[in-house]
Amino acid sequence: MTKFWAVVTVIVAAGFGLLLVRASNPVHFTDLETECQYERGTVSNMDVRHNKFYFSGHFPVQNPDTDLSYSYSQSDDEVTLNIQKSDDSPISDFYNTCNAVAVYDGFTNERLEPGLYTVTVKHAGEETDKRKIRID
Repeated sequence: MTKFWAVVTVIVAAGFGLLLVRASNPVHFTDLETECQYERGTVSNMDVRHNKFYFSGHFPVQNPDTDLSYSYSQSDDEVTLNIQKSDDSPISDFYNTCNAVAVYDGFTNERLEPGLYTVTVKHAGEETDKRKIRID
């Protein structure tokens, strides 16, 4: 019987661990990196599928080795995603033409409650898209 409770304890602890990881990572990114691309403009896309927000886009950076991170905040009716860059110094020793671009593609982990949300996307702190989105 002791073995049974040990297994149950391990399973419950693993479940709590997964919940904490999901809570600490509110957005799941399938792509969050810098790339060399032909298109160097700023693009920001938002969509709602299955009561989750889907975000994608890109914006110019100075260096293909720029580090990217994000911040995400959500209140009752406001959602803000900020794709942040660091170590974005101009490159001086790159011999080929590279249009360095920060690229992201991700979605919120949690389903959102029905309601009207003000959704803001920022690239490096600068607002690039702001919309009112209704979730039914």
